[in-house]
Amino acid sequence: MDNLAFIAEDEGFELIDYNPHDNSPGFTKLIDELSIRKLIEAGKTFTFLNKNIKLIFINEKMDAEDKLYALAHELGHIRCGHLKNGVHQTSVQEEVAANEFAHYLLHPPVSYKLKKWSSVHKSPIIVSLVIIMIAVIAMVIIHQVTLENSYYGEYYVTASGERYHEKDCITIKDKDNVRRLTQEDIDSGKYTPCQICLPE
Repeated sequence: MDNLAFIAEDEGFELIDYNPHDNSPGFTKLIDELSIRKLIEAGKTFTFLNKNIKLIFINEKMDAEDKLYALAHELGHIRCGHLKNGVHQTSVQEEVAANEFAHYLLHPPVSYKLKKWSSVHKSPIIVSLVIIMIAVIAMVIIHQVTLENSYYGEYYVTASGERYHEKDCITIKDKDNVRRLTQEDIDSGKYTPCQICLPE
């Protein structure tokens, strides 16, 4: 409610919480001068506008949720340019537009909320993304270094073979089941050097 009141004030409108049964001299004089007694007696929320006076009347007897929606609805009339001098009799089309405005204002779509949240938290998001990128790059580098350290030179073996070869050895050329020899392979004692390419 405070946020909507701020928007109304930013538009130059003053909020008046009124009691329909208020008979105080000041309030009685105001409603008579503005010729709005019927609206007050009906307990309506409405906006009054002329060159010097911008007022939004809200029945203080309404519950909080109804007040919130009523104010959002009146802001819809204001922002959509429906108001004329005095109390404007709005058309059905203008009422529908004000209702849609109020609904959107009070229940914005998730995409808008995400956009708003990201604009408010822009700097932390950028910092977080940079940190994540650095972490991913670091993990890739560590993985590559770890993988490189696990190899035993530039030697290769086939899936079924028991000898390891130089990369360009004729015995493994054009074979698709070749993999690089690891230190673990050497330590296992399973593989011996190729007698053709003679790897060191």
